[in-house]
Amino acid sequence: MIMERLGLKTLEGLLLQELNRLLNTKAKHLMKHLYSNFNKLFVFVFFLTFNLTFGQDFVEIKKAVAPDRESPDLFGYSVAIDNNYAVVGAYQQKLDVSGLNSITNAGAAYIFQKDNSGNWNQIQKIVASDRESSDRFGRSVSISGDYIVVGAYQEDDDVNGNNSLNGAGSAYIFKRDVSDTWIEIQKIVASDRNSSDRFGQSVSMDGDYLIVGANLEDEDVTGNNTLSSSGSAYLFEKDGSDIWNEVQKLTASDRQSGDLFGWSVSISGDYAVVGAYNEDEDELGSNTLNNSGSAYVFERNGTGIWNEVKKIVASNRSAEDNFGYSVAIENDIVVIGSIGEDEDASELNTLINSGAVYIFNRENSGDWLLNAKRVALDRSDNDSFGNSVSLSGSYLAVGANDEDEDGNGMNTLSDAGSAYLFEFISGNWQQVQKLNASDRGAGDIFGAAISIDNENLIIGAHREDEDENGMNTLSNAGAIYFFENSASLGTHNDFVNSFLIYPNPTQGKVFFKLKEASELKTISIYDLTGRLITDKVLMINSNSPIPSMNLEKLPAGNYFIEVNTNNGKSIKQLIKY
Repeated sequence: MIMERLGLKTLEGLLLQELNRLLNTKAKHLMKHLYSNFNKLFVFVFFLTFNLTFGQDFVEIKKAVAPDRESPDLFGYSVAIDNNYAVVGAYQQKLDVSGLNSITNAGAAYIFQKDNSGNWNQIQKIVASDRESSDRFGRSVSISGDYIVVGAYQEDDDVNGNNSLNGAGSAYIFKRDVSDTWIEIQKIVASDRNSSDRFGQSVSMDGDYLIVGANLEDEDVTGNNTLSSSGSAYLFEKDGSDIWNEVQKLTASDRQSGDLFGWSVSISGDYAVVGAYNEDEDELGSNTLNNSGSAYVFERNGTGIWNEVKKIVASNRSAEDNFGYSVAIENDIVVIGSIGEDEDASELNTLINSGAVYIFNRENSGDWLLNAKRVALDRSDNDSFGNSVSLSGSYLAVGANDEDEDGNGMNTLSDAGSAYLFEFISGNWQQVQKLNASDRGAGDIFGAAISIDNENLIIGAHREDEDENGMNTLSNAGAIYFFENSASLGTHNDFVNSFLIYPNPTQGKVFFKLKEASELKTISIYDLTGRLITDKVLMINSNSPIPSMNLEKLPAGNYFIEVNTNNGKSIKQLIKY
């Protein structure tokens, strides 16, 4: 069953797959020694004893930057993906859609579309119709079906361009028309807007509902009881005329000054979750711990009213955990990121600000209960694991933008950033992959933004400096990285399984034989972290009927080989020993 799922034909492949993903460097050396001295049956039984299971691997398929990139745009500060469309925020971008009319920090967002060949292409740049200096359009983004919402948390004017209030904030809604063009259809603001509320700090859209966070807002739902920066969130509903109307303002039942309720938001169906990472009290309003953090779950009842149904906190809460820094909800599952958390899943092994995520399930009783706490398998001090989270089906993607090492726990680059993929397997959330950028560099903070939808994953690195070719350095211009589940790669046309790799396993040279008349374009090799490593191999006779590669420089392990021809793409696994 496991062998069939992975597409591996040998026990060697299973062993090497497990070694690459689940063991640290020292354990790898030990197990490779065991592998070379004991028979395959012993090794196979050894792994079965530990009941190691895992899912598919996500492979980086594209790095993208803005075509009009400048320093410091922070392209990739916010990302969102839905089916074949993705939107990327660059809230310090200066230029309009024509690349003209430079306005400092006006902000922009970029829309990408996945074509029939599986390639992601930037198709449109969008800006606010009333863009002005320091609006920071693109601070937050969300996409659902034919609609995109973009937050501009320091925008000043109301929907008519009047009543300027410094930093009150706004959001802009775009709709895709029949020609695949996204048109701004509405600007929205809070009904009780005030200066410095930062409406648009966070946004989340699902179907006909939209929630917008205003983490510095001061008043309760009646506009009274001022508490500085207690925070609020606003719910909007789309009517039959494509107009989004504010239907409710949300605040925490135990709101206090400085809680920052609304820093993070997420909505799914009849449920919404709002993070308040500076909140201090437990779910009963006692046991004050400074900035321990909390999150609040709201449910829409039969009359359309959203009610707070649960305040959730970490079971082991401590001061400065910042529980609620990121939130995600899908159906009956809520995930909360806690970037300041210090202990592992067993509440041991303290590592300062290593970070954690907490997964809650909605029970039949309607209560939300903790299902699991998860940390990175290679956690270290100050990784900020949990700074971004995203849920889709059986997958959970988590960013750790201050993490330093690559997928093998080596090549330390300060704050290069990483992301981790968890899969719900046999009733448990298990880490199945660590992801890094193919061109990772110090200070890139890859993983600061993350969004997953089915087989597609997008990760932002808004302090990345180079373009998609690793050239044209522009400080903090930013970049994004698209990943795709390897199980779906090569399924875009009839080219699937139409080439051979031999010998496989191999110690060095491999040959490629196409099963049909095709013109070879590229051959790419990825490791199990999704990192492109083609530059470490030697292509020989690429234009000959039987092209080949020399893999002697690659360490032993399991790899993905992607062949791209004029007839399409296909991907296979290869074992190097």
